[in-house]
Amino acid sequence: MYDIKIEFTDGTEKIVENVEDCELNFKTRCFCIETGDDRYFVPCETVKYIGKI
Repeated sequence: MYDIKIEFTDGTEKIVENVEDCELNFKTRCFCIETGDDRYFVPCETVKYIGKI
């Protein structure tokens, strides 16, 4: 598991902890982030930067 940092185009930032998987779905143009039993979808157009920390 690892942590990721997301910087959004509006200038806000979010740290997501204990990430099991993070991938880009080209079909839906969303990042899919999995943490334990949860799954988050973040639209690409709202993301300026995403990466492991």
